[in-house]
Amino acid sequence: APAAPAAGPAAPGHPQEPLGPPQAAWCELPSRVLLVLTSQRGVQMYDADGSTMVFWHALDGGNSTHSVFARGIAAAGGRFVCVGTSFGAVLVFDIPPKGTNVTLSEVLEQHRDPITDMAAEQGQAPDGAGDLVTADDSGTLCLWSSGEEFTLLGKIPGSGCTCSSVALWNGIVAAGYGNGQIRLWEAGSGRIRAQLSAHARWIYAIDLAPLTGKVRGERAQLGAQLGAPKASHAGILPDIPACIPH
Repeated sequence: APAAPAAGPAAPGHPQEPLGPPQAAWCELPSRVLLVLTSQRGVQMYDADGSTMVFWHALDGGNSTHSVFARGIAAAGGRFVCVGTSFGAVLVFDIPPKGTNVTLSEVLEQHRDPITDMAAEQGQAPDGAGDLVTADDSGTLCLWSSGEEFTLLGKIPGSGCTCSSVALWNGIVAAGYGNGQIRLWEAGSGRIRAQLSAHARWIYAIDLAPLTGKVRGERAQLGAQLGAPKASHAGILPDIPACIPH
């Protein structure tokens, strides 16, 4: 089996931790469901039952002396599957309703650091908020609008601390970081709306319930509402007030 990708940079005062092994994700499109795998070797796509390989894309490291891998998977725009890479590019694959004629339709090159995660809108995006967010090892977030050509709508600069996981719901980006923080951002404006600083170590994953907008990080959960975000440390502290900037 291919080796796990290299760890991201450590947050100040925190040990370096890995972002996990090669990834797998179900990508649900209106016309079909694909099982997408990423690794150091490239990108593999299978039919929903995993019995037939639909597509294979090998990664070309060129003359790079660094580890080359794919990481971060999201379905977007109803017909695209997006995959991140260790050299900061986001590969956009156009998926046909059936068959194996998958094509690499676009390469998005706004990140300068390895992609860590990405997420498509799971609710109803407000105008100008986009429907895809991508994150990288420096903590930078890029907001995109999908289509025949993907459009960069905005970029939230990183602070040097890895953004390990993201979710997108109703124009709100929930992002987990290597310093243990979870932050909520407005996708349209790039403004921070809330920050949860209840963890001393790495946030490994962010998950979202699309019907309610509840976001769960490793041992943390919060409601992703613009009005009054709430934060709790599940099973330990009943309520930790979130920091909401003016």
